[in-house]
Amino acid sequence: MARTTRPPQRLSETSRAKPNEGGKTPLFEETQHNLNRIRALREIDTAITSTLDLRTILYLLLENVDRFLPFSHASAVRLWNRKTGTLKPEASRNIDMERWQIADSPFDRELRKTKTPLVAANLQRGSRTRKTAFFRQHALVSYLGVPLVVSDEFLGVLEYYTKEKHLFTEEEIEFLSALAAQAAIAIQKAQLYEQIKRQASELQEKNAELERSNEVKSTFLRFMSHEVRTPLTTLFGYSGMLLDGLLGPLSEEQLKAVRAILGQSTELFTLIDNVLEATRFETARVMVETREVDLTKLIEDLKAGYNTPLHKDITLEWRLPPELPAIRTDIDKVKAILKNLLNNAIRFTEQGSVIVSVRYLQAEQGIELKVEDSGIGIPGQPKSHIFELFGQANSSDTRVQEGVGLGLYIVKKYTELLSGKVEVESEVGKGSTFTVTLPLAIDDDIFGTVNDRVRPRGDQPIAKSRN
Repeated sequence: MARTTRPPQRLSETSRAKPNEGGKTPLFEETQHNLNRIRALREIDTAITSTLDLRTILYLLLENVDRFLPFSHASAVRLWNRKTGTLKPEASRNIDMERWQIADSPFDRELRKTKTPLVAANLQRGSRTRKTAFFRQHALVSYLGVPLVVSDEFLGVLEYYTKEKHLFTEEEIEFLSALAAQAAIAIQKAQLYEQIKRQASELQEKNAELERSNEVKSTFLRFMSHEVRTPLTTLFGYSGMLLDGLLGPLSEEQLKAVRAILGQSTELFTLIDNVLEATRFETARVMVETREVDLTKLIEDLKAGYNTPLHKDITLEWRLPPELPAIRTDIDKVKAILKNLLNNAIRFTEQGSVIVSVRYLQAEQGIELKVEDSGIGIPGQPKSHIFELFGQANSSDTRVQEGVGLGLYIVKKYTELLSGKVEVESEVGKGSTFTVTLPLAIDDDIFGTVNDRVRPRGDQPIAKSRN
């Protein structure tokens, strides 16, 4: 049933000086009317800004339009779809939404171009309104379209259709324009919120996918390492037996070949360990287990297990002071740091020397581990890329030296886990020097990356987790 009410008076109609029948002057009534309008806008603003849900905002907007402009009408909000380049109906009132979906407005292009309100006194006649059949079917006569604009960005349009001929006053247009400006801000915030929610959901899905992928990769690498290690261990064992003469005497050439097999087997063992360790950094927590370490014994043990490959003219020197203090750190990771630096130096040195030295830094309360070589050196500046995963000084297909770029990546990661630092100095054709500085004891209050955790060995209390 159609509702009728007297439309709000225009300023020109209320500017008379005579009091009305109630004894109130037109100026008082105009002031009261403006206050009511401001109060209405504030109530609507409070309603539509109380939520970030777009559907709720649009519902509250149209509900309040219906409340403050009560003559019989239909209203709708259509928002600009960047993908399709059209205005899409998102909410409607006093008309079925499914029917509204086909009710393209003839004023879309002009509203988007001018970004100013547009009025049509009679939709049911005139060549401009090509949808007259739809408007007649639903008894829609007069039209007011107010663009939703924020910072000159067109978001959509608030549309108001009356079911009787109505001449929209300047005051009504101003009121709906002010309302549309408030609504546009709320709509933009809601759209940004929806976008953030959508991106967060997509990111969560991607993270879950990456976790599944990492788990598959870790499982595959564990399986492959086991499958490769098994025959490699057998090969290593038989090579040792051949060298020890347990399977009969060998000629010098045969011994040289067996030593080459052992050397390459050792390289392959190291590669497998490095691949697995690099994978742990990317997919799991890496534990730091601290205990008191006799640094002199650690170096001596490392020295005893190192043999320079015979196919290279290299001398391996170990320079240790008479006494070194005990340090509290992770012994396995210190060994891995030194072994990877040594392997790297030997790999890139064809002749000359590789020198391992240790120095006590009394003033800094730390230990300096240094590996120097007379190899090919590292070209370019800066040299930080060689510590990246799969980073190499020469990554071209024509490089002569072997290696996949894992050793120095692990050196840097382990050094950082042990609260130390690693530096490199190098000159092409003269060699490289890698220097690792470690504290005498790991400070449990210093935390590393999210994947790091410190755990003491023995009866010592558990240190704080690194997270």
